Amino acid sequence: MADALIPSDMLAIAASGKGGIEAAEEALEFALEHEDISGPRGEQIIYAPSEARLLAPIKQPPLIRGFAGFERHLKKTFEVMNLEIPKTWYERPLAFKASCG
Repeated sequence: MADALIPSDMLAIAASGKGGIEAAEEALEFALEHEDISGPRGEQIIYAPSEARLLAPIKQPPLIRGFAGFERHLKKTFEVMNLEIPKTWYERPLAFKASCG
């Protein structure tokens, strides 16, 4: 049932759209408000960061996009040259795309 409401992996949550993301946010809020809660058979549900091992949020991303410039870096560079960042950079930023399949 829980997997139907909030998928168990980040890629599925992202694919579920606004509803899945809102359900995940609601579950997180609930967990933060009820840190002492346990499962129906007394199982531990909430773990301290020191008790958990973090893994990659998306094991096999279908696509990776890398953006060639960060606004903060670009602003500094353009300020030195006494220029403004072109509007087109915001509309179509420089990026590369890589398939992970």
